[in-house]
Amino acid sequence: MPSVLIATSSMNIDDFISIHSNTSTINIEVDANYLNGLFDFSEKSPVLQSLLENTQPLLFEQIIYPALQRIVDEIVTEPVDETFELFFLRIKAEELICRLLIELEKTG
Repeated sequence: MPSVLIATSSMNIDDFISIHSNTSTINIEVDANYLNGLFDFSEKSPVLQSLLENTQPLLFEQIIYPALQRIVDEIVTEPVDETFELFFLRIKAEELICRLLIELEKTG
């Protein structure tokens, strides 16, 4: 089953994904300060606040559901002119992160 892992910087993902495994991955790293700037701090959930403050190691795995799969498919297969490629990938990465954070909030 395809899945997504979200981890705080204090986690070593190599401990969870074997280097020698036959997997396809999309690695998206987001600076907590950048992500923090996208939210009104007073309205953050405890789960999101913990993730952004990196107060404790956190590892979250989500099975890819259809909405996530569509985003991943667009990232991987959408033909985008080189002029817009970085902008397109940033927006898709943010969309993917947003949907994953919504799921994280539901399970938190």
